Amino acid sequence: MPSLLNDAGFHSIYVHPNDLDFADRAVYMPGLGFADSIGIEGFSSQAANKGERVSDFDLAEFILDAVDRHVDPLFIYAVTIENHGPWSGHGDPGERYLSNLTKSDAMIGALVRGLDARGRPARLIFFGDHRPSIPGLISSDAGRDTPYVIVDFAKGEIAPRSCDIPPEALFEAALGR
Repeated sequence: MPSLLNDAGFHSIYVHPNDLDFADRAVYMPGLGFADSIGIEGFSSQAANKGERVSDFDLAEFILDAVDRHVDPLFIYAVTIENHGPWSGHGDPGERYLSNLTKSDAMIGALVRGLDARGRPARLIFFGDHRPSIPGLISSDAGRDTPYVIVDFAKGEIAPRSCDIPPEALFEAALGR
């Protein structure tokens, strides 16, 4: 998709506030056509400087700043890290997961408000790539579906719509803007 969008005049950015050398993302993402691949080094937050996880809030700010910096059509594929496991250690893993989930929800709210306030046409698609793996709380038999949400912004208004599409149609939905 990034290569197709680049050919259509978009600037494509892959952002994952983690070490891009993990799983060879530093090689694969440019190979897929992303013009920019940004890892943890692209964040000036205190957490990033201490080697901790970058917050979802910092990621939302990064995305909105990128929108402000680009006048050309823009495709950003962002991967959050704050609510990624493991959730073991101090405290109840389920409570820690839910606490971090509220931060992810706040990030989505900040993106919705931020994109709406900019009044530019945009499409926000968010999804989880897997369910949490919390032993004793989440069963591997719980199913393998991946819910997602698509929010369109046009002329300063959010354009809601509801539909169920199979995962393979998500690519077409992203390109349909």
